[in-house]
Amino acid sequence: MYFFNSDIEDGRYPYYLLSSNQILDTKDEYLDYDYLINREFEDIYVDDRITNDINDVKWLHFADCMNNGGSSQLFIDFSPSETGEIGQIIRIMLDTDDARVINDDFDSFLDSIIDNNFKFLKD
Repeated sequence: MYFFNSDIEDGRYPYYLLSSNQILDTKDEYLDYDYLINREFEDIYVDDRITNDINDVKWLHFADCMNNGGSSQLFIDFSPSETGEIGQIIRIMLDTDDARVINDDFDSFLDSIIDNNFKFLKD
């Protein structure tokens, strides 16, 4: 069941909430994104509010995009950079290899879904 709207393509690709088992199974998945966290490539966008220290990352992977079973993933960030906020929501877009903060905290993330009138339920 789709649970969260998307911040891309006018919300056409909603997210589904991971089960507790899926969250535990993917707890170290951020390690696959070390090239993003370490800013290895200049042409890949990584939000400066995201830490650049792979050893400091504390992310909770909680949702995947409906498109391709997770071509975009959402994380709650408990280890932001100095300019970020604890609890900010990070979107990793695997198709374009970018990492960005899409909301400052989970409350504002949920508010954005409400403000968008639950668009993903209407399509």
